[in-house]
Amino acid sequence: MVFALAILLGCDIFDSASYAKFARDDRLMFPEGTMHLADMKTLECECPACRLHTLESLTTLPDKERMITLAKHNLYVSKKEIDRAKRAMQEGTLWELVETRCRSHPSLLDGLRRLREHRKYLERFEPLSREGAMFYTGPESLNRPCFQRYEERYFERYSQPSNKILVGFEDAERPYSRTYASLMAKLSGVADAHFLVMSPFGPVPIELDEVYPIAQSLFPKIKDREMEEHIKELMERFSHCQQYGMCLLYDGEGTLEMLSSLSGEKSDFDIDVAKVQAVADYQFGKGAAKALFDGKLQIIKSKNTDKIRNVLVDGQHVVSMRAPDGLFTLRPAGAKKLHGTFPSPRMRVIVNADSAEFNKEGKNVFAGFVIDCDPELIPMDEALVVNEADELIAIGRAILVRDEMLAVKKGLVVKVREAVA
Repeated sequence: MVFALAILLGCDIFDSASYAKFARDDRLMFPEGTMHLADMKTLECECPACRLHTLESLTTLPDKERMITLAKHNLYVSKKEIDRAKRAMQEGTLWELVETRCRSHPSLLDGLRRLREHRKYLERFEPLSREGAMFYTGPESLNRPCFQRYEERYFERYSQPSNKILVGFEDAERPYSRTYASLMAKLSGVADAHFLVMSPFGPVPIELDEVYPIAQSLFPKIKDREMEEHIKELMERFSHCQQYGMCLLYDGEGTLEMLSSLSGEKSDFDIDVAKVQAVADYQFGKGAAKALFDGKLQIIKSKNTDKIRNVLVDGQHVVSMRAPDGLFTLRPAGAKKLHGTFPSPRMRVIVNADSAEFNKEGKNVFAGFVIDCDPELIPMDEALVVNEADELIAIGRAILVRDEMLAVKKGLVVKVREAVA
């Protein structure tokens, strides 16, 4: 029962005699708890120990043989659950597995809810994004680090555009910019409008609708009370810091008619430009957009999906936008701009001279060669690999956080994508 939660909290070795102790007491272990043989009505287990038995035949075994059979069952089930957790780690679905398992007992649910007090700490170790969608399994999902990260980054890093009017939409099918495309076009034709969605993550500007985890999440259509209160709380916080001349919630054709009579001007809001600027600040920190896109901006989009693929400034390729998570991959020209703008150790992994010679050739950074690192880097963040003189030599993605990079003795710490000449 506790394996998944323990693994989420960092436990990677288990040592227990419970499998034998429970077997001596005629108890079988399952992911949802233990069952006494006498209380079971059927035996659905397909493990090698149980496969050739029915409940009746298992019950009538001699004591020693029954104890050995149950002990084997308990070991098989334990091993299978650990393997299930390993698979969830590889797939990026460990939080979903933990939330599911913790609903099997009130005490486990208490433990899961206690994690809310440690969201900030857990967020440091949560990868920037993951493959596949994030599934909402209940109110406890609101305590996940990805909710904490989006909330912090939105309120600390996002800069509102200069539009006079904000139009808010209800949560809808993702990505929001596709769902509300025709409606936004109509509203932009009669008012200087910007758009925002009231999502389970809080306020989502339309230009951030494709970043992880906004577009890569699935929620039930029927909201629970905790989710509604969460949305209300964050929207109230937003209301205290917004700078628009007018804010209104879209309420059908009446909203369009009202804006037509009040405004009478068209919007010059460019969602593509706003998107690359907002994503840059959201991902790399406030000021990144100004550093990256200072010059003649050229945005290249996919002919098939109409999504942004590459961004060039003065003819130089600075970033590419990843389709799976809506975030940027740095190119050498962009890395140089950020390196020249942000002071050390911002975004940096500092390596010694021995490592630098190999990293200049595009080889990965390994443990034992890191001198220091930006403490704000999280797993899968874009990282600037520099030598002790702060010369940029490579770019890649961080695998570990600073404390781990400096503590571990072997293994990969930065997956280098390419060297920077």
